[in-house]
Amino acid sequence: FFYTMKDDSPGTLTVAVLDDSELTDLSQVAAATIASTTLNDQSDPNAYVMESISFNSGANTVIAIYFGNEGVECRIDDLAIN
Repeated sequence: FFYTMKDDSPGTLTVAVLDDSELTDLSQVAAATIASTTLNDQSDPNAYVMESISFNSGANTVIAIYFGNEGVECRIDDLAIN
């Protein structure tokens, strides 16, 4: 996937691959996380940065992808699962 952070406010983007748990609250994301990464490249708000996250889904036949930003507007583009 590609992401950008749209201004120079300090902030982060967290991307997590979640198992097939049924979540009813954001506080449950950590327990359902298979793999995650936290990003903060704000060097150019007009350029998208390529990033990847590797994971093994294990016995899960369904996964979810969680994107959460803090302190800065973030945008995601061209997400692919290989």
